[in-house]
Amino acid sequence: MFIGLYTGNLINKLCDRLSRMESIVDILNSCRYSIKKGKLNFNIELLNCIQFGQDCPSSRETLNIRSSAIEMLCAGLFVLCDFAQPTSLVVDSNLITTLLGCGMIALLLPLIILDIDYLLLPNLLCRVGTISGWIVTFLIGSHGGMYSGFLLLLGHSIASFLGLILFRSLSCISNRILGKESLGFGDANLSAFLGAWLGVNGLLLSIVIAFVAAGLFSVIGLIAARMPLDKPFPFGPFLASSGYLVWYFGNEFWIKIITPF
Repeated sequence: MFIGLYTGNLINKLCDRLSRMESIVDILNSCRYSIKKGKLNFNIELLNCIQFGQDCPSSRETLNIRSSAIEMLCAGLFVLCDFAQPTSLVVDSNLITTLLGCGMIALLLPLIILDIDYLLLPNLLCRVGTISGWIVTFLIGSHGGMYSGFLLLLGHSIASFLGLILFRSLSCISNRILGKESLGFGDANLSAFLGAWLGVNGLLLSIVIAFVAAGLFSVIGLIAARMPLDKPFPFGPFLASSGYLVWYFGNEFWIKIITPF
């Protein structure tokens, strides 16, 4: 739980720096004082405000509700990772599955936040997610031998390139038809990230769920007159959330929902 809160705090800092195009190399420097003093919760705004009241020792002197909500969301998702049942990367150890899920969340959550706030899906995070997915895939597959590791890696690499090509093609087609960008290249990089973790079947399920969810959201927004037609629409949050849901529940769960008969 605490690790989730701490990760959520780092995600807040990461999103703040990336939104201002600042370097993230020294993002952990602000944590050194708390580690030296043995107060690991120094940088967790929610815990500090609970402990000290409104006089928080952070740079913002009062409790930031949004940042605290992100910390709690991250902590809650970390706890739920213990119950995940991914289809693509099956391991005997529940601890490893939990750690992998936490790592996936730590990469997906900032992408969701940045796309909602700034319509931004940084290439850096997407590439880290893709490369880490390939590494994890090979390491897990190699438990059955090097050949099995390369075979599993090949399948997930194909999924990454499939997602990349599919969304880049959709982006180019939509640009020609609509005369404006409806799907950015960031969505293509995010789909490559998901393909590296979920494989071909998991990626396709994520795309279907994402388009259905985005379509329903758009219809509701138009009916409620809350979504102008000319306003840019972030698709990344739907794609990233769908990818995690496929990871959490497994492919078979969603196949039964999508094709009940």
